Amino acid sequence: SSDLGLEARTKLSQQRFLEALELYGLQARSGDPSAGPSLRIVVREILQAPEPVLRQAACNPLARRAITAYILGQNSTVLEWTSRWNDNAAMDDSGVRWLQAVEDSGCPVLEGAERFAWLAYHHGDLERATRWLNRAAPGLPYSRWLRAKLALRSGNMELARTAMSQALAGFSSVDRSPAQAKACRTVAGELAALQVQRSEEHMS
Repeated sequence: SSDLGLEARTKLSQQRFLEALELYGLQARSGDPSAGPSLRIVVREILQAPEPVLRQAACNPLARRAITAYILGQNSTVLEWTSRWNDNAAMDDSGVRWLQAVEDSGCPVLEGAERFAWLAYHHGDLERATRWLNRAAPGLPYSRWLRAKLALRSGNMELARTAMSQALAGFSSVDRSPAQAKACRTVAGELAALQVQRSEEHMS
């Protein structure tokens, strides 16, 4: 794995970011703990690069997953895919640039559309979040959770409660990672608040 790291550093110094990312990914899968910080470095370099580099990265499945995970990690630690790359850097501008690059790249996003929906939601772009969510697998707990949040924003309380209940059932029916367990607790709390609100409405 040390050879992989050395080769990856060479690629990074040559600004061959995608090759460096692939090599550090291999190093991470070999169990080398030093690969994690190196992956973050490559992701930050890509995010600071010009738009053509971002669009090229958007067409690379590994880069797309890694960069999106990194950015979401700045905004929410409850999302499963953020658990590995999470630091305290503010990435709002980079998140907007990245989402635009993905859309401008013209490359099909065959998986992870719900991640881009969450990214748009975190940046307050509800229309874009809805558009991405409509492309996501509807049965995923994270898709249903976001569907509930969007319904809540639009005032559709019944849909919000239904989608939140489905999200909670989805999280509860799988073997959960620590991040999923945290998401499950958060969804349970949000659903409980919705149910209390409904009870208060019926009493008034």
